[in-house]
Amino acid sequence: MEIFSADNFTPYQIKYRKISGSMVNFGKILDNYFSNYRITRISQLDRNEINSENYQIVIESKKGQKKLLLRKNKILSNLEQVNFYLNLLIGLAKQGVPVSEVIRNKKREVSAVVDGNIYSLFKFIEGEHFRPTKKALMSVAEAIARMHKAFNKIDAKNVSRIKKLSGRSKAYFNIIKKYSLSDFKKIRDIIKNKKDKSETESNFLEAFSKIESTIEEVKIYKNQLKRLPVKVIHSDLHPHNILMQEKKVGAIVDFDAVRLSPQGRDVAFVIYRLGRQFFVNNAISDKSQAVRLKNIFLEKYCKIKPLTENEILLLPILLKDDFLKRLLFVLKGIYEQNNLTWAADMIKFIIYLQEIEYFWPDKK
Repeated sequence: MEIFSADNFTPYQIKYRKISGSMVNFGKILDNYFSNYRITRISQLDRNEINSENYQIVIESKKGQKKLLLRKNKILSNLEQVNFYLNLLIGLAKQGVPVSEVIRNKKREVSAVVDGNIYSLFKFIEGEHFRPTKKALMSVAEAIARMHKAFNKIDAKNVSRIKKLSGRSKAYFNIIKKYSLSDFKKIRDIIKNKKDKSETESNFLEAFSKIESTIEEVKIYKNQLKRLPVKVIHSDLHPHNILMQEKKVGAIVDFDAVRLSPQGRDVAFVIYRLGRQFFVNNAISDKSQAVRLKNIFLEKYCKIKPLTENEILLLPILLKDDFLKRLLFVLKGIYEQNNLTWAADMIKFIIYLQEIEYFWPDKK
C-alpha cells in the first residue's frame, strides 16, 4: 500500500460536463423561482456523486444573466430536514461564515419539490477545491473556526433538532456507534477463509496489526473522549467540501452530515484531509513537514476559537476513532450485507490510519 497516493478528492479543479437528455425537468423546477426567463446552458458536475446531483445552470432574463447551482437531493428525502439545513446555512451566512447563498423560490421557501424530488438552488460560486498552499490552509482554519463559533450560538431548541434530524440518517456514525476488536476480527476471519482474495483484502490482512493497535490506543482514552464538550459539527470537511477563490475560502458546502460531537473531530479531520493534499500534489515532498502544517492550522484556528490543552491532546484520538468507525461501516457493508456502495473506501481508510501518524507522530 502506497501512502499519500491520489484519491477521488485529489483533483482541485471543478469540472462540469454538458448533458444531453436528462430525467430532470429543469424548466418545471426553475418555474418555482423565476418568471420570463430562458435557460441558455445546463451542465452537470463531472464526478460520481452518491448524496446528490449538482447542475450548473445559466439563465437569461430582462434583469440579465444569472449563473446558478441546482442541487437534487438523492439521500435526504425528508423535506423538513432539507429545509432545516438550508435555513441553517442562511443563519451561518448572517454571522459571516462563508457558505453557499441559498436562493428562495417565489413563495419564499428554501427548496422546491418537483416530481417527488427535493431541489435546492444556490448562487453559483466560481472557484476550485482546496489547492495546497500555506495561505489557503490558513484561510480554511479561519473559516472553520468562525463556523464553529457560529455553531456554538445556535439555541438549545435548534441544537435539539440537529440531534434529532442527524439521528435519522444512515451515515456511518449512526450505524457504528461503538466498536471493539472482535468486530474487526469477525471480518478478518471472513476474509481469511476466502479462497481467492483481492489485493485490497490481502492489504487488509497485512495491516490488521495496525488496526488492532489503533483500537487499543483509542480505548485508552475512552473516558477522556467522553468528557469532551459535545457541540454542533460539520462532520465531513474533506477537500471537495471547501470551495476556494484566490486562495481564500469562498464557501464551506454540504452540511447534510451536521451533527453533535466534539468539535475537535472536525478540526482533526480537516487538518489531516487538507494536510495530505500537500504531499499528494507534491507541494511538499518532506513528510516530516506534516507536523508543521498541523501547527500552522491550529495556530490560526485557535486565535479565533481557542481549544483547551486536552482538546488538542485528543485530536489524533478523535480522528483515529472516526476512521475506525468509517472502516468498520464499509467492512460490514461489504461482508455482512453485500453492499458495495463504499467498497472503494476500504483501502483508503486503512492507509489513512497510517498517514495520520505523520501529523501526530508523538501520540502513542
